[in-house]
Amino acid sequence: MSDESKPALESPEAQLLRADRDLTRQELGQTVAELTDKLDVKGRAEAELHQTADNARAKVHHAAEAVRDKREKVGAATQDRAVQFAAVTRSRPLPLAAGATAAIAALVTWLILRGRRNR
Repeated sequence: MSDESKPALESPEAQLLRADRDLTRQELGQTVAELTDKLDVKGRAEAELHQTADNARAKVHHAAEAVRDKREKVGAATQDRAVQFAAVTRSRPLPLAAGATAAIAALVTWLILRGRRNR
């Protein structure tokens, strides 16, 4: 029978029983939903996979930003050093040329001696 066909005046005990029944149904439905979620291994694995992928993407994005920042700082520092080196080279071309010639001569001598040792 439906609730509409019953008399309008109910005993307080019947009202309490209905309220208890409704509360029990609600709790049981919630428990069944929680158990269904726990037993859904595929769904949980997919959710964990998506979470891991999202974390990895965030870390990669953060690392890329850090690399960009470092590259900008290093680029600026390198450019400053290149400008300084160019200024020094223009102001003292002879000592730098002599130093470069000495370095090349040392390299050639080392290569020749190394070749003789290997024979």
